[in-house]
Amino acid sequence: MKKEISYFLSILLIFTFSVVSLFTLFKRYSGLTFEHFRETCKVIASSFFSTGAHYIGFILTAVVLAVTLGLFLKTLLSYIKTKRKLEVLLQKQIFSLPQKFKIILERNDIPKDLIIIVENNKDVSLTIDWFSPKIVVSTKLLKELDKKQLEAVILHEYYHAKFKHPLLLIVGEILSSSLSLLPILKDLTKKMRVVLEKEADRYVFEQHKTARHLNLALKTVSSQNHFKIYPNFSKRNDYKIKRFNLLISVAVILVGFFLFKFPGDTHTIQAMGNPNLSNCEDNLCSTHCPTDNLYQSSNITPAFQTIFASFNTIE
Repeated sequence: MKKEISYFLSILLIFTFSVVSLFTLFKRYSGLTFEHFRETCKVIASSFFSTGAHYIGFILTAVVLAVTLGLFLKTLLSYIKTKRKLEVLLQKQIFSLPQKFKIILERNDIPKDLIIIVENNKDVSLTIDWFSPKIVVSTKLLKELDKKQLEAVILHEYYHAKFKHPLLLIVGEILSSSLSLLPILKDLTKKMRVVLEKEADRYVFEQHKTARHLNLALKTVSSQNHFKIYPNFSKRNDYKIKRFNLLISVAVILVGFFLFKFPGDTHTIQAMGNPNLSNCEDNLCSTHCPTDNLYQSSNITPAFQTIFASFNTIE
């Protein structure tokens, strides 16, 4: 299995596990919380405060889900913004290929319809689209690079297009940005980008039997990455996963396990020490189910008992 696929699968696995856990927690706490509203004894104000643990877990889980949805929408809007920027770039497309470009494509069996040349005064070379990738190259880059250097750039981008790396990157960005509470996902996405570039560089080396032309091309092009969500031929640095982010992610997961187990443990402890506990359907609940004795089933505070007693005296 290729390294980039292993990183992508790791991101996908962690994200799927986290989302399923979040929805499970939400369902668990929402069921416990709204159970009180469905029961007639919920009218008693004192019972509202006796089950604060349910509300804490429910509110925390709901907030995390809301933040996750918000960050997902933010990433989606960022992608739309980048897509519009790309559309502006593609408006200046040139449909005639230079002769040296044709020679490079024929020599390496690269389809001509895979290449898009645009009129631009910046060093642009990137791979776009998810399922049918295309290679975009600017006219400035064509002028700055000689034939061998240009061939190294095209081979590099062709590797990205061949294995649909834009799809891996955008999915990784969306997943890692959505769950910011797990910074390890962001680290894995950045590491995956580095691995993608290294694998593409290795492909160029295998074709040229040397890294000289590739290194010269990297020195010539601008260091700025104009389209961060796409594989972009630019100067890059290695990235190492941070231990602090790993520890934070582990801590968040442990908190999730605690929230999942907490309400059940709380009810078990209460049931052992309080004979007035009832069993509401599948969930143990503290005095939420109506019984014959309203005072006992609701654990009404002395103040509320006095009020009810006065009403009975009047009757």
